[in-house]
Amino acid sequence: MIRVVARDRTGIVILRDERDDGSYVLLECEEFEPSGGGGILGDPADDEEVFPLLAENIDIHAKRTGRQPFRLDVDISDMPRGELRFRNREFIEQAVEQAERERVAITPETADAWGYIGRGTS
Repeated sequence: MIRVVARDRTGIVILRDERDDGSYVLLECEEFEPSGGGGILGDPADDEEVFPLLAENIDIHAKRTGRQPFRLDVDISDMPRGELRFRNREFIEQAVEQAERERVAITPETADAWGYIGRGTS
């Protein structure tokens, strides 16, 4: 799960992977290059996971800041297993663009639009 605040939106991106030994997302910030290849890590959520407090906090944040709240489920099941590296800015911008859809999939064909850099070393 990744918390996003950008432009006129505030929300959460919930990563989904139907595989038991699937993938995870690592967002890399181009403005700051951390040592050791670090970034913001987003793990896929389980179907049983519920985030009622986070959803409530997003609604509160939206009201206080005048932003539109959203929740976007992003399915990464069609991507290769392991660490998937994305440029932070493009990933967030695409999430905000897709927020009205509620559920989208990142596939090898659409990954570039999300800022896909490639697979990590894991």
